[in-house]
Amino acid sequence: MHMYIEQCLARDRHEERLKQAQAETTAHRVAVLNRMERRRVRAERELLHAWQAVDQLRARMQVAR
Repeated sequence: MHMYIEQCLARDRHEERLKQAQAETTAHRVAVLNRMERRRVRAERELLHAWQAVDQLRARMQVAR
């Protein structure tokens, strides 16, 4: 009986560790996705600024002619 209780407790501890590891993995994935989203937004903003700069240069070149 004593062995059975120890086995049950060990199994419960193992299942709890698995749940904790899964939660940590999920949290890590969410953090990575958030970081990737911030990079995407920043890249889009930089691209928009670059397009605006090109448009301004083109307009200046047209005026200079």
